Amino acid sequence: MFRRTISFTTLCVTLLLVAIPVEASDKTSEDSSWTVGVDIGTRWDSNINLASDEFDSQYAGSSAEFDDFTSNINLNISYALIETASQELVATLSGFHNSVSDNNKLSNTGATIALDYRGEFGSNFTDPWYTLGIEYTIAEWDDSRIRDGDWIDLEAAIGKRFTPKFGLSGGLRYLKRNQKNSTRLCPNRSAVNCPGNWREDEVFDQERAGAFIHADWFISQSTSVYFEYSYWDGDEDGTLPLRNQNSAQVEEGSEGWLNGQDVFADDPAFGRGAARYTNINRGLDFIVWRVEAVQNVFELGINQVLTDSISLAFVAAYMDASDVESPDRRGETELGGYENTAVMATLSFAF
Repeated sequence: MFRRTISFTTLCVTLLLVAIPVEASDKTSEDSSWTVGVDIGTRWDSNINLASDEFDSQYAGSSAEFDDFTSNINLNISYALIETASQELVATLSGFHNSVSDNNKLSNTGATIALDYRGEFGSNFTDPWYTLGIEYTIAEWDDSRIRDGDWIDLEAAIGKRFTPKFGLSGGLRYLKRNQKNSTRLCPNRSAVNCPGNWREDEVFDQERAGAFIHADWFISQSTSVYFEYSYWDGDEDGTLPLRNQNSAQVEEGSEGWLNGQDVFADDPAFGRGAARYTNINRGLDFIVWRVEAVQNVFELGINQVLTDSISLAFVAAYMDASDVESPDRRGETELGGYENTAVMATLSFAF
């Protein structure tokens, strides 16, 4: 997701850690190396299924995009394996649950284990620093087996505080996702027309890499804001409605969207049984397919420290995907782009 998926909750937690150094500097060396945290948040997405904006105009003016609210809770326990003046190594175990308001089939539960290292190139406050991080996540969806799986996130960054109030950092990211359950799908969408010709499409076997730049400002000791731009290039998934189930519809595509070479699967999470979506596009089937795309993500966030252990974060994000193509086709592969706007609020507790 993460979404969508390297989650924005992770970014909020990162912002919280950046925003507390003034408070943390007052702690004594006798403090425990253990930290327990709880994050409770909500998020709104304007295009939770990442449908293409080009598809909207092709589909008789009817929007294929669905907005939705997600409530989330994240419980985490961290332990500082190394903690000196110039370096820190922290291990974190967390569990999370994301509850989607209108379509609970997309709700999911999972766990993450992370290892983060931070080193400094000097002893002064303004000396550059660097970080290395790795996360492994496993998650299961309430009623969408094709999304179940695990993924690994890698990140390397370097940064510097130019003044006590302003800092700048940048780095590289990599994500590799594995789908747990194979999806058997007849390319012609008709078992009668393709006996013995079933294929397994693992739409959520995905890989992408990117880079980011991050700037933060302390407005006061308890308030900070940040801006982050991220660039991603690689696999992504999107869900679209189909007009009908006949084989020509799939092989030639819904207005040219799909053919037998694409990696796609039925997506019942958005089709029959997903009440709100079915009511909007009654009688339609939905498919999820894998594409390659270039994503540009812009984020603006503000963090308010309320007490020594409680903070509140607000984040607004906009994602624009271009150069969308299907790598599994031969010949022309250029497709339309898509957009998503997300607004998040997270209340964080640290003990």
